[in-house]
Amino acid sequence: MKAKLLIIGLMYLSITSSIFGQSSDLNVCTPKTVILYRGIENPININFADASESELLIELSKGAILTKKDEQTSIFVPGNFSESAIKMSVQLASDKNKKEEYVFKVVDIPTPNVYLGELDRSVGSYSKEEVLNNLSFTITNQENFLYDVEYEIVSYDFFYYVGEVTNMVKIKSGDISNIVIDYVKTADAPSQKIDFGLNLKGPDGVEMDAYFGVNIFNGWDK
Repeated sequence: MKAKLLIIGLMYLSITSSIFGQSSDLNVCTPKTVILYRGIENPININFADASESELLIELSKGAILTKKDEQTSIFVPGNFSESAIKMSVQLASDKNKKEEYVFKVVDIPTPNVYLGELDRSVGSYSKEEVLNNLSFTITNQENFLYDVEYEIVSYDFFYYVGEVTNMVKIKSGDISNIVIDYVKTADAPSQKIDFGLNLKGPDGVEMDAYFGVNIFNGWDK
């Protein structure tokens, strides 16, 4: 699962605590970039010298949940978690003097890339035929976001332009409406732009908006 790569793939900062001037057996490994995302399980490695995880007492800020699946420990941050940070304390059950505390920054899932079909969003301009052959929404995660996240299109706004006038139609589904199809079919100006504003629902009810536009190019001889 790609989610595991976020923690495992980062450079780790090894922290060995000293309790009252003496070297401790407590050795905790945490990522140098301590970021947790709302709505998903964020894997984390907690290692103590000569101690199993069952011998540890782990406490998190209210609202965050420690989970374990297939030997992978994670911190689940609910989608409606409003705080900007989560505190975690880890100590040995047999020696409460051996304790470490960490603060994780909490951020929203980055807005995914959205576009039409297999069109290259970096190009921007396509013929009418190319647009008609790709009238479906494609959603992909940003390159540096290493989690497998699925999104549902709740609704979207379709923008089209007549002269200086901007027109907007709200479509309450994730399917390409006949309104969009008919407009693309009848687009006959040399260059005609259409824009989309998608309302997305991610994991655990996380909502976000994503925007993109396409230019329908019919040639300057039109």
